[in-house]
Amino acid sequence: MATPEAPRTVLIVGAGEFGLSTALSLLKRPRFSQSRITVIDSATQLPNPAGSSVDASRIIRADYGNALYARLAAQAQVQWRDTSDEGWGGQGRYFEPGFVLTADSDETAGYVKRSLVNVKEIAEQSTREAGGRLKRIEVLEGPAQIKKASGHEGVSGTWGYVNYNSGWADAEKCVAYALRKLKGQGEERVRVRSGCKVQQVLTDHEGTGRSKCMGVRLESGEELRADLTILAAGAWTPSLIDLQGRCVATAQVLTYTAITDEEQKSLQDNPTVMNLSRGMFIIPPRGRELKVARHGYGYRNLQRISKQQLLSGRADEYVEVSVPWVGIPAPDEGLQACREALQEMLPSYGDRPFKNSRLCWYCDTPDGDFLITHHPEYQGMFVATGGSGHGFKFFPVIGEKIADAIEGKLDPELRHAWRWRGETFPDFQVCDDGSRAGPRGMLLSEEMAKGWERRGWDWGRHTGTGEMLLRRGKHRFASTQSPLLPSRRARSPPSPSSVDTKASATSSKRSGKGYLWACSVFGVTLGIYFVSLGISVKNAMQQNRELDIDQNADVSYRWKDEKRNFDHEVDNAESAMLMRAKRRRLISEAYGNVLEVSVGTGRNFELYDFRPFDPKEDAKYGRSRTRIITDVTFNDQSEVMVDQAMSKFMAMEAERKEDQRFSGRVRFIVGDAGVDGVIDRPKGGYDTIVQTFGICSMADPVGFLRKLGSLCRQPGEATTSKLSTEDNDGKGGRILLLEHGRGRYGWLNNLLDSVAKVHALHYGCWWNKDIDQVIAQSGLEVERVRRYHGGTTWEIVLRPTPK
Repeated sequence: MATPEAPRTVLIVGAGEFGLSTALSLLKRPRFSQSRITVIDSATQLPNPAGSSVDASRIIRADYGNALYARLAAQAQVQWRDTSDEGWGGQGRYFEPGFVLTADSDETAGYVKRSLVNVKEIAEQSTREAGGRLKRIEVLEGPAQIKKASGHEGVSGTWGYVNYNSGWADAEKCVAYALRKLKGQGEERVRVRSGCKVQQVLTDHEGTGRSKCMGVRLESGEELRADLTILAAGAWTPSLIDLQGRCVATAQVLTYTAITDEEQKSLQDNPTVMNLSRGMFIIPPRGRELKVARHGYGYRNLQRISKQQLLSGRADEYVEVSVPWVGIPAPDEGLQACREALQEMLPSYGDRPFKNSRLCWYCDTPDGDFLITHHPEYQGMFVATGGSGHGFKFFPVIGEKIADAIEGKLDPELRHAWRWRGETFPDFQVCDDGSRAGPRGMLLSEEMAKGWERRGWDWGRHTGTGEMLLRRGKHRFASTQSPLLPSRRARSPPSPSSVDTKASATSSKRSGKGYLWACSVFGVTLGIYFVSLGISVKNAMQQNRELDIDQNADVSYRWKDEKRNFDHEVDNAESAMLMRAKRRRLISEAYGNVLEVSVGTGRNFELYDFRPFDPKEDAKYGRSRTRIITDVTFNDQSEVMVDQAMSKFMAMEAERKEDQRFSGRVRFIVGDAGVDGVIDRPKGGYDTIVQTFGICSMADPVGFLRKLGSLCRQPGEATTSKLSTEDNDGKGGRILLLEHGRGRYGWLNNLLDSVAKVHALHYGCWWNKDIDQVIAQSGLEVERVRRYHGGTTWEIVLRPTPK
């Protein structure tokens, strides 16, 4: 049988442990010596902070009830113990203080006992074959021995063992190390691209036999073609192809507690401790953070996805798939489990607040076996996923196994375990490999809702309409101070005793010299800046001429990237332009029933005055508010940004005192507000509609503004909100806009035009849009227009036109 021709191009989707290790291994294979490899990831920064391969720590153990994985982990541990700078364990990437594995009773100790047999056999075999001598493994009979071995003040479990041959790795450092090794191969061999969110896998049905996988299409519309496409996207893989009954994305809770340097020194050399009957574990701290987490059955986040997108049916057929929901804190259920574990194992730390929490998304299989195989239906598609929460420890060796599988050389036992199985498990919800514990079948939306209901909120997420709802209960509260307004602290004058005339004179001379030096440095820096700016603008102009994109095309998709850090990317520019003050002034005019469209990540949240009405506030604040926000709806067409915005709002509410929290109804709606039916018009319409920097990304801003005008309270229409006489003037609601657009000067507009395409593709914004023309064509009544920055920043207040 002839050897298949080597693929000229290889595309690896996912820059995590499976994807990076595969790329590194393929580069060493003679068959792939002429192949061009591209690795893509949805995150704009790598390592991907949402990936399961990235965190402060991951357990490295050969402690498995399954002998196959115990042996493979032992092979990986040989490389983890290489602590040279270029070794996997070097430069603080790996530590080996031991691993304590316990159980609560004989009924739940089966996995622990099988694991003990396997690690003892590995230790004995290592001694026989290599003449080496691994560290000791000790059975722990009872709580007293467990406590002594763990080094903790408390104890969890009644029986177990300690294996001093296991440890833990700094996962983020390891991924960064693999990325560095990969990029060191040169771009002529391999290329790593971030910010590439896959929209769909591309296939080409040839009419007979198997279909062919051609690559992927990105959300930007770009198509990446390849002879071999390797799907190694972890928990996101089941959202790319149909893996029903084979893989499911589940979320595990991680919590972090701040500790002191002294406390870290006292804990950092202790073993990792895991009670397998409950799935709870504590890893030795680094960076003054103590991690407590759960290896359990996890939470699912079910979303409707069309079968066409998953390559398994028509566009009008849907299945429910668990999709990772990132950027949110852990549900209360998970936080409480971690709190109880901390109180049990380290009682003196038990009541400390968690510094932060997150969810780690596993790609689980029914029995914990990986899914590493060619897809049976699509030529040129290879699947490397199903890490099931225990894949990271194999980082140094898994790439070679995946490369073996691609070339058809994989060990028969591994090939059988990691095969594409003909049988599926339609009702599969959790991984039952014997290592999991805790509640089963939890849905993330329901668990998040329970937490907010306990806080007095009703919360729901509806996959059909994309609507998310937060509603406060019937209680209204009087606030004592506003967390949203900046504090006004008077500056204290210097005390007379601090003034020393002689010292002041000496200081003046020094400051004079320092001033001259500062001016010189500033001048040189400014010169370098303008030279660099000129070069950047020239390059951007060249790129602009080469881009094939229509002026004013819809570029809003640029902000659907799952991990693109919008706030970070625009903070500096907005600070330099004093944009926050302009946002604050505009948002201060919001009142009544408020709708904010193009909410993005919620950059305006802290600028709203959400305080409940307090009749005594005139005495408390030295002023009296006449404008109160009663209800608010936040909307964006990007589900990614709405998720981030909702998380930000939740965090803000959680930090406020009970009597300072918003007492009205809050809704989050995903969808295009310009499309009928996405946002229902409330009775009496919206009193205020807010949009900041959204029109600049739209293809039809005129139609969009007309839609906002119809959602607004119309002139003469009765309001359902309690408004002041000033606002209830019969003229209808108001639309508050802050937008980018063409300026007052021809030379400035020419500059905007010369790099508009480059700016639009990167920032999702046409900063040269003719806002004046858009407003005129909308037919809305103009109440006020203010312009800043050469006329390129527009502050606009509109009202519906009287009929």
